[in-house]
Amino acid sequence: MTLWNRTALAVRFATAAALSAACAGLAAAPVSPASAETAQPSSEASPNGAAEAESEALPAIGVAPDGECVAASSTVVSEKPWTTPLLDLTSAWNLSEGDGVTVAVLSSGIDADATALSMALVDSGGDDCRGYGTFLAGLIAARAQNGSGLRGVSPGARVLDVPVTNDQGAATAGDIADGIDTAVGEGAQVVLIGAAIAESSRALEAAVDTATEADVLVVAPATVAANGISFPASPGNHPEAVSVAAVGVEGTPVAGSPALDSNGVPARVDLTAPGDLVISVGPGGDGHFVGSGDVVAAGFVAGTAALLRSYDPDLSASDVRERLLVTAYSSPYGRGDTMRGNGRVDPVGALTTAPIMSEENPSPGTAFVSDPGPGEVSLPGTMAVVGGAVALILTTVAAGALVPRGRERAWRAARSGERRALDPAPKHPS
Repeated sequence: MTLWNRTALAVRFATAAALSAACAGLAAAPVSPASAETAQPSSEASPNGAAEAESEALPAIGVAPDGECVAASSTVVSEKPWTTPLLDLTSAWNLSEGDGVTVAVLSSGIDADATALSMALVDSGGDDCRGYGTFLAGLIAARAQNGSGLRGVSPGARVLDVPVTNDQGAATAGDIADGIDTAVGEGAQVVLIGAAIAESSRALEAAVDTATEADVLVVAPATVAANGISFPASPGNHPEAVSVAAVGVEGTPVAGSPALDSNGVPARVDLTAPGDLVISVGPGGDGHFVGSGDVVAAGFVAGTAALLRSYDPDLSASDVRERLLVTAYSSPYGRGDTMRGNGRVDPVGALTTAPIMSEENPSPGTAFVSDPGPGEVSLPGTMAVVGGAVALILTTVAAGALVPRGRERAWRAARSGERRALDPAPKHPS
């Protein structure tokens, strides 16, 4: 959305208190809260002015004085976030709203005081000191509210609160592994990792394996920041997980360069999704916050996975993963782009692509082929096509000579001595 381009340049966040390795991608700097009137511009306001006013009015999620929890936001944005038209969510909702699907949010908790989530919670929710879990849950399944333009990617889905971090937002590999096991045991179909770490463990790898065997899709951020440096994140680097990186309003990666491991290998990026100046709810009431980072981007992909699992329940988790990857808006540099992977997630494309077929689960329609390649060439078939083309050309040329001369004789046969259709035209002396 080009109307947000200048907004992204105009809005500047000062550096926030560093988030621990678990949720560093969500850290954004505070901006001065504005009045509710500022966040609800009149119909005469310009789109760019309204966009700037909305962003400047919102506090950053996760930002609080040391030892304190995030304060509730008093600002509610009445207009749709820029991410809604970018992802064409309105069209996607005509096909699916995620009903019947449960998404587990492994993060800092989900605050039940957020009105937009009260009908989405599987359980009663709990405390959320840092606010990240509530923010991510809102991205996925926030219900429409009067006076609010926010609606989750999958507004009919349910969210399962699985806290895995401490009050500072930090988690360990063991915490995340236990959270995945809990989510699988509670019947989640999609698991969002909202607290990534740089180091994995055998328990964490095994937990993702268990989720895959249980037909549960794991969505995770591609990178995590530690001491100001980005590293490949776990469990996003697991081959069965969907690894997501953040892009801004212009589709440019939020990260300035690839995150490298100790061997210089860049983080695997499967998909990108919006992860800058993103609006969602937070703890303490109905107010909106703004957040950024790979964890935020992963929330959009988890919500899209819920739409797809609701729309076609017969698709397996691996089918859903493949569908998300092959239907993404590809990078201008191709699908091998280190920073963008397969490209930006496309909810409508994922929902409208013909179902993948298998012997165990035959579905109507033609199976989608992501890269058919040049295929095989049959020599007899090729010669038949070429021969037919040559015959057609000769017939056309002959008709061009026969038709005019036939008309001259009113289509009667040539008499003795009369020039026939194919005879050369007589030469006249000059």
